[in-house]
Amino acid sequence: MTLDRHLRIVLAIAIVIGLVLLLVAMLMLTESALEVWHRLRSAPRWVMALWLGVIGFLTLGTGWAVWRLLFPKKGSLAAAPEALTEEALAERIERAGELGVDVDGARRELALLAERRAAGDFRIALFGEISTGKSAVIRALLPGADDIDVSARGGSTGEVTDYRWVSPAGDRLIVTDVPGLHEAGGQLDALARDEALRAHGVVFVCDNDLTRGQYDAVRALRDVERPMIVALNKVDRFSDEVRAQLLHSLRKRIATAGGDDDVELVAISAAPMEPVIRRLPDGSEEKTLRPMTPWVDELADALQRMMDRDPVLMEELRDASVFVLARRQLDSAEAGFREQRSEELVRGYTRKAMVGALAAVAPGTDVLIQGYLGANFVRELCELYGVSARDIDVQQFLKLSQTHIGKAMPLLMAIGGNALKAFPGAGTVAGGLMHAVAYGLIFDALGRSLTRTLNETGRLRPAPAASLFRKHLSENLEKRTARMAKLAWDARRKNAD
Repeated sequence: MTLDRHLRIVLAIAIVIGLVLLLVAMLMLTESALEVWHRLRSAPRWVMALWLGVIGFLTLGTGWAVWRLLFPKKGSLAAAPEALTEEALAERIERAGELGVDVDGARRELALLAERRAAGDFRIALFGEISTGKSAVIRALLPGADDIDVSARGGSTGEVTDYRWVSPAGDRLIVTDVPGLHEAGGQLDALARDEALRAHGVVFVCDNDLTRGQYDAVRALRDVERPMIVALNKVDRFSDEVRAQLLHSLRKRIATAGGDDDVELVAISAAPMEPVIRRLPDGSEEKTLRPMTPWVDELADALQRMMDRDPVLMEELRDASVFVLARRQLDSAEAGFREQRSEELVRGYTRKAMVGALAAVAPGTDVLIQGYLGANFVRELCELYGVSARDIDVQQFLKLSQTHIGKAMPLLMAIGGNALKAFPGAGTVAGGLMHAVAYGLIFDALGRSLTRTLNETGRLRPAPAASLFRKHLSENLEKRTARMAKLAWDARRKNAD
């Protein structure tokens, strides 16, 4: 697990030659500098001043350029993050699919986006708890609207319903009724948030001041960065004074939730009722409620203003959010694939290390076998996580890990021997089996420590990975040893058969 001796000799010779060449260059530069200085002293003063001025200018210019390179201005091109484009995302999806990653979710998002682009409809996502009257709002706002789609998107059991409507101005509108707020708690779930990302704007319906759950939902929707309308429903129940107080309180709560000019507050009553007194035949009176014409003009006007915004900008904002949604699904799929594949690699190389220990017949051959397996193991895990593993980093990690192995090997051998007592007949071949158990524990810890480092840092960092290796080597030792002992015993019997 160390660098080859011949390579180290070559590197040492190269260092010596480099030092000699550096000394020769320094002598030549010193001689040239002294000659130039002597000539400048004998030249007119203006020549000396001009020469020093040029040197000073070049020095300051170089220093400024280095400073800007190391510390660029905020917002400069050098500091700007790479934009997420549809082409780059599609290429990444194809590459991941070729590797075996489940990319169906990300592909569905891009396909749905293309379908909605072709339709050209303006989409609004409607949010609110059940008791706030969302269904009444849809009936009042979209008279004669068609229920065009009912589906459970994104693998959720929640129903998402689309309604089509044409505004008086002739604009085509799709309202998506999202049951994302649970009756208890009012939390915004993943399905609701995804629909907000797919829409051009959002409408949040409430029927009083915001509860804690509703407030959290409004904050989450503001993070989606969509034009937003908050509709206070059932205002027919309140007097003018109470209604004004409610609207004032809502404006303050919306402002603290991240609301700005992109949030419009309207007052509506989707299913108003008026009290009516009926006189009965016996002369008595009965007080009842009679439906009235809905008051949703403020909401309709606010929606029209939202649709009248820059259509190109609204499309770009929606597309960018869908790209983020697709990338998030792809990231999740890749993480699951890497987790599964890394587990397979850990189990596979652990078995190989144990078989290699059993197959070692000459002294020292087990070290060669484990060194070869260890280097390949590290490279395959790095390749799985898309990390470029330099040979020097691989060797450094293995070298640091080897120091822990040397200290832990006697203990691992002893524990492995105790674990093998549970298998009748293991005593006659206990030496090889104990080595197999020890190397199984080593490779299992090696793989798990490296996987965690690659997952958390995105690169091979020898020192932190080696520190994690030492920690994993001693965790759950009794349980892991029993499992390795069984694997070693099964491998020994299989080889014997």
